Amino acid sequence: MSKTNKILAGFGVATALGIAISPLAVFADDPTTVDGETTINAIIEEVISMSLVSSDSAYSYDCNSATTPNCSGTAQSASTNILPSQADTTSMYTIATVNTNSVSGYNLTLADSDTNNALTATAGTIAAIASEPVGGTNPGWAIAVDKASQTGTITWLQVPISTAAPLTIKSHHPSPAAVTVNDVTTVTYGVAASSSQPTGTYTDTVVYTATTGV
Repeated sequence: MSKTNKILAGFGVATALGIAISPLAVFADDPTTVDGETTINAIIEEVISMSLVSSDSAYSYDCNSATTPNCSGTAQSASTNILPSQADTTSMYTIATVNTNSVSGYNLTLADSDTNNALTATAGTIAAIASEPVGGTNPGWAIAVDKASQTGTITWLQVPISTAAPLTIKSHHPSPAAVTVNDVTTVTYGVAASSSQPTGTYTDTVVYTATTGV
């Protein structure tokens, strides 16, 4: 084969490739084929749970015991036995344990279950007060939040009635944002009788509410 023939053969191959490539370009831009995208969104909704366990000197509850490490349990009533002019500011308490997947945390509030926030018996009442109950000199009942961790003078709070603004006892907002696992708040009930307090069982009910968000 001559040199000239070889050159012509080269042109022949190039021409053949050009014919082969052209239809591929047409198929790539085929107007009868379209692409579309779908975005998958898995929306995890906020959930929150709370367990309440109430205790007193007769039925103590150890939040750190091996059998109940997370303070879970069934709500119970708390009771104390006192005489006129006596007070109990240590033995009655409620442990509130909150779990939530909200990365903005939660608020924990409480209020009375109705419009009468006094401890009531057939023959009398013990008023809700916003100071430390003292037998004889400052009778009444109040609450202290996480009393064991307070230093100095203990802060005692009055439980509001159901139609008033609830009392916020904890605002838990982790930083950096994270889920909340077994966050514990302990509320101690203090009660004191007057020197002439009539006999009876004085009772009231407190409602705890845990809400997700800021």
